Amino acid sequence: MDRRDVIKVLLGLVVVMLAFRLIPRKEKERLPPVPLSGADRVLFVCCDDHGGYSPGVYLHGSDGGGPACLKVAVEAASRMRHGEAADSAAGLCGYLFKDFGDDAASSGGLSLFDAPIPRPDGSVDWSSYCPDNVDLILINVDQGVAECFVSSRDSKPKDKPMVAKITGLKLGGRRLPPPNRAPERK
Repeated sequence: MDRRDVIKVLLGLVVVMLAFRLIPRKEKERLPPVPLSGADRVLFVCCDDHGGYSPGVYLHGSDGGGPACLKVAVEAASRMRHGEAADSAAGLCGYLFKDFGDDAASSGGLSLFDAPIPRPDGSVDWSSYCPDNVDLILINVDQGVAECFVSSRDSKPKDKPMVAKITGLKLGGRRLPPPNRAPERK
């Protein structure tokens, strides 16, 4: 190999390195900064547009609750099932078990609440369903929206205000049409 060949190889490597630098890299979606909550517990509830609610998925951890937990909804969205509230809660539990480890439930960090029961008008009394020291993340699996409602910092129980919202969750498992079936024989 003479000098010209070496120079050609080096120039080729430089061109390849520059090409890789010019290719845009997909960065992780960054969440907007949001205020912190005083609670260290959060309750995730999945819902749909038809009045369906999943069991609550309770998470207790040292990282805190509130808007910071919207990140969990974003990261777990691909394991949730579009249009299916209860299936989505199961997917969220699977994500949390994988992320926090198999002892998440036995250590008291993860558990399930009964599903909320709507009033006759379809609304839910979130302040009685969700304890005062627990924040609420409500995930609409039809719309791909997660909303964060935080606990009051004072001792008076009152409605939890919504402080943050994320839209465009990329939920997995969209329903497939039923398979074509062969006509029945008589």
